[in-house]
Amino acid sequence: MPPLIPILVFLALVAAVFDAGALAVVCYFLIAMYLFVRWWLRRVPSVLSYQRVHDTHLFYDETATVTLELRNRSVIPIPWISYHERLPLRLGYSAPFQGVVYLPANGTRKLAYTVRGTRRGLYELGPLTLGYGDIFGFEDRTIRGGSVDRLTVYPKIVPLEQLLLPSRSPLGALRSRNPLSEDPSRVIGVRDYQRGDSMRRIHWPATARAGQLQVKKLEPAMTLQTVILLDLHPEYYDQQLVDEYQELAIVAAASFANRLIDMRQAVGLISNGVDAEDGERRAAVLVPAGRGRGHAIRLLEALARVESSRHLPLPELLHQQGHGLGWGTTVVVITGSVTPALAPALTTLKRHGYTVLVLLAGGRRLGAAETVIPPTIPLYRIREERELPAVAEVFRG
Repeated sequence: MPPLIPILVFLALVAAVFDAGALAVVCYFLIAMYLFVRWWLRRVPSVLSYQRVHDTHLFYDETATVTLELRNRSVIPIPWISYHERLPLRLGYSAPFQGVVYLPANGTRKLAYTVRGTRRGLYELGPLTLGYGDIFGFEDRTIRGGSVDRLTVYPKIVPLEQLLLPSRSPLGALRSRNPLSEDPSRVIGVRDYQRGDSMRRIHWPATARAGQLQVKKLEPAMTLQTVILLDLHPEYYDQQLVDEYQELAIVAAASFANRLIDMRQAVGLISNGVDAEDGERRAAVLVPAGRGRGHAIRLLEALARVESSRHLPLPELLHQQGHGLGWGTTVVVITGSVTPALAPALTTLKRHGYTVLVLLAGGRRLGAAETVIPPTIPLYRIREERELPAVAEVFRG
């Protein structure tokens, strides 16, 4: 397309030579409008702003509304603005959010769309591409590469109402069927004094009522200090369904952690996967053991961002992290299979005083290494999420 200004100047000169006043006026008007439009289009990026308003975290299968706020800080309206918002393909958005709107002077337009957490992970909303121009069609311009916002989708949590992992810790908050000690904070009744009972356990009000020494009966209890060891090395999983079974392992880890937090127990996480925010993608994911809903969110955050990695095999991870855990800690190993190198590492953990449980996520048959694991190490395999409640029942004290 030939430049517009030379054409208008030429027409204006022709109009002047042939004394065509009306044509000259039109040409002068178009030249003035063109120059004004060029100046205005250069100024639009400085007066046009936008922001996204949305929830930064979603639970699995939860929906949220993302609002794009376009604002014109000038006294001159913007006749049209086209918008093109890139959405995460892994969440099922095969097409962008796009359209065209009019933006009045000193005005704001709010554009909304819905996102749904159909798959756990760390996602980017954007970038947003904006296009604008004038009503005469003189020129169109584009603003590309706007900022992106992050959206975290927590992993799915399967209810595990019957979960009760064994523990060797002598005191704690959970009632135990196999006690090592009794919890002095839990009085369940009184009994007659017997020789050898501590004077500290005498229940004086009951003694006064009965006329003879009465001793407090205490409920046996235990503490579940649990560390979930999540293996995300792809070679440990069925090679045809690596992604599916690793996601199943993450769901299992999230479900175990959530249930233990609900039971007011301390839970930690160790994984040889990598954090999606880690630029080098080499460090293991470590969440120290803790309690409470705030800690549960930290665990879910880590499980939402963790990704598969080949940099650290599971036996090496056990060697690095398996010696700093407290005595009696329950170690729940979630992996896809037990290799010849992993079996002795699990046995070593057991000998060091840890309670070890193994959960296999996948459809493989038991290999030779898995069949030589001592019977004192419970081993269970799941192929679907719906099998997790049955695992919780198997793992009961």
